[in-house]
Amino acid sequence: MKHYCSFCDTNTIEHQEIAVMGTVRILYPRRPVIPASVLLAPVRCIEGVHELSEKEMLDVFSAVKKLNSIFKKLYTTTGYNLFVNTGESAGQHIPHVHFHVYGRSENETISPFDILNDAGKHHNRDRVAESDYRQRIENIRNSL
Repeated sequence: MKHYCSFCDTNTIEHQEIAVMGTVRILYPRRPVIPASVLLAPVRCIEGVHELSEKEMLDVFSAVKKLNSIFKKLYTTTGYNLFVNTGESAGQHIPHVHFHVYGRSENETISPFDILNDAGKHHNRDRVAESDYRQRIENIRNSL
């Protein structure tokens, strides 16, 4: 029996997908740590970075490059973080490899790492209002 994967779930794809670039799905998180935030997951369901094909790796980095310019435009970012957790011991909670992309700037009021490193803030953050959520997805989608 195949395991359940929330990134392959049709509900997730329907509600969170911004676009597909080649072999990579761009998703907006339901509880984003900061507004300039996306998840990149290969369309193919695999667990670890070491399983990515060369094409998938190239598509991930192509998406990062495009998202960097979009975040600059939409959120006036000047940098970004890209990270991935591979394996439960490294903090991977969903058994589908995915990359977190956070747009960053010198004048930001919220650091994603302040939230990620505080279990109370990280696990108890609210969902974004549906209208704001949809608008963020559309803004990124329209910029692709």
